[in-house]
Amino acid sequence: PSCVLVCAANQKILTVHSDSFLEAQDWRDLDQLDRDQAAEGEANDGKANDGKAEGRGGSDVEAILSAFLEPLLGACRRSASGRLDAADEATLLINTASAMLGSIEAFEAATGWVGKLQLEVKHWVQVLVGHEAQKVLERSKLGPLLSRFEVLPPELPAANQPGLDPATVESAMRGFYASLFALVMPSFDRLQPLEERSQARRGIAKAIADAHAKVYEEVSDPKNEYADRSFLLHSPDQVRMLLDCD
Repeated sequence: PSCVLVCAANQKILTVHSDSFLEAQDWRDLDQLDRDQAAEGEANDGKANDGKAEGRGGSDVEAILSAFLEPLLGACRRSASGRLDAADEATLLINTASAMLGSIEAFEAATGWVGKLQLEVKHWVQVLVGHEAQKVLERSKLGPLLSRFEVLPPELPAANQPGLDPATVESAMRGFYASLFALVMPSFDRLQPLEERSQARRGIAKAIADAHAKVYEEVSDPKNEYADRSFLLHSPDQVRMLLDCD
């Protein structure tokens, strides 16, 4: 299937093949259209109107991009929403938006859509990191500890509260430290863009290190009455180094 897009500036016709996103010839046509519009504006209006001609050409290209990128992106969102879990949905949208971005970022007139797609990718990387970090924290037992500390009224000593008693906290922290050298991190091999794959790994490592730092701070606080803190085997800086957060 394909759709025919008409450029109002000079009545040229550009055919976009939707079954393969854009064929190589489509991109050549789009690039040529951009150049033709700029040349036509210069010939008709003279050098004094070059800015207007280029602006009109950029506007036409932007409209053409919107005509097929917006529906395609919307279709991917709808197909994933409610059918995939958060990680799969984020992975699909990151790959899709990155593929679009890589195809159009060389075009000057595509600046608007380049910005939109960069924000789209950034949003879904954050969704992926948040979802996967939560799973890792639950497995490492830091998540439940942190949740209890966060809802504890500040006037109550943590060591006297159910689920935060010294034995429970010590068991969780020793288990976490033991797992540091074999911590099961999510695999992001399905993420096609390497930069986003690296960002996701760093984001999860940072989330784990931040959670440890908060629990470490609470246990170290004298008001929480943990008399024996010898089970705090690694400082927050050491954990960040072990997780290669920097």
